[in-house]
Amino acid sequence: MQICALNLSFFGTGATAVPYSLCFIHRNGENPPSAFHTYLSPTRAPSAKELAKAGVSAETLEHAPSLRSVWEKIRESFTHSLILCKKDEASLLSTLLSESGIYPPVFFTLPMRDLYKLAGEKAPAVSPGEEGAHQLLAAFDRLKNTCAWETCISMIQPAPVRRVPKSLTFFDCETADSTGAICAIGLIHRDETGAETEYYTLINPERPMQKENLAIHGITDEMAATAPTFPEVWKEIRHFFTGSILVAHSAAAADLYFLRTTLKNYKSVLGHLIPGEVPYICTCRAAQKLMPELDNHRLSTLCEHFSIPLDHHNAMSDTHGCMEIFDRLGGMEHLSGFLSYSDLSKR
Repeated sequence: MQICALNLSFFGTGATAVPYSLCFIHRNGENPPSAFHTYLSPTRAPSAKELAKAGVSAETLEHAPSLRSVWEKIRESFTHSLILCKKDEASLLSTLLSESGIYPPVFFTLPMRDLYKLAGEKAPAVSPGEEGAHQLLAAFDRLKNTCAWETCISMIQPAPVRRVPKSLTFFDCETADSTGAICAIGLIHRDETGAETEYYTLINPERPMQKENLAIHGITDEMAATAPTFPEVWKEIRHFFTGSILVAHSAAAADLYFLRTTLKNYKSVLGHLIPGEVPYICTCRAAQKLMPELDNHRLSTLCEHFSIPLDHHNAMSDTHGCMEIFDRLGGMEHLSGFLSYSDLSKR
């Protein structure tokens, strides 16, 4: 029998819990067990108090992989195993995978709290990391001969659904050349309460500005030379691009493509900071469907139609224009049907 003793650690509890560490011990029959441990990139920035309690640094988590990128490495250990866990970690893992756009396999799980209860014992506290996973495995080996442990097994059948984020990130990029290297970015993040955060910066693309691009946005090599590079900017804005619906005009053909290309160019620097699949809405595509009577659906045309001020090809102004168009078209109430997904880690 294959056994997988799973030990997940979280920031927070309940529906707001965010995993930051995944560890398991896998044992196949009489073969020696193998251990696996990784920190996970959290979907929200933890507080200093949470970091101190967990005994982990913000820098460690900043460079940690996402659960999605880890899953393919560990999937085989879970597929045909009985998963031992403290309470409902296997169910949480299945949910987290589904929310990441992965349809996980059926999990056969044995919550140790149920086994302790069946054996008439009080469940002890479990240590974090690998030590805790070994505790779960040792407890199972001890208790399985004292009671009908098979009655504690449950099956987790994942539902093929995605959780749609409630926060929005509107953004626009300007580029230095035909490769899509970003030289300016503007964004507005609207959280679940409606509160908005704006961000704008020029970006040093670390390559000459092509004259065709210069003619469009007017950003010169001299202006960009003193600006931060993309990896420096990405560390500040990455959290806006995970856990939110991204909204852009001509999203797939332009801004998402530019973002993916620039992330790819800095893969050796950013490593696992590159996100996986993210939900997005294209306001151009939405306007084409909702307002077919217009001659075209360019950002400038729609802003003129709705009397929205626009300094076109200024990334911050274009972002404001995109957000206003989104709201004029009805917001999420009318645009949820235009929700799509893009894998920003795709090569």
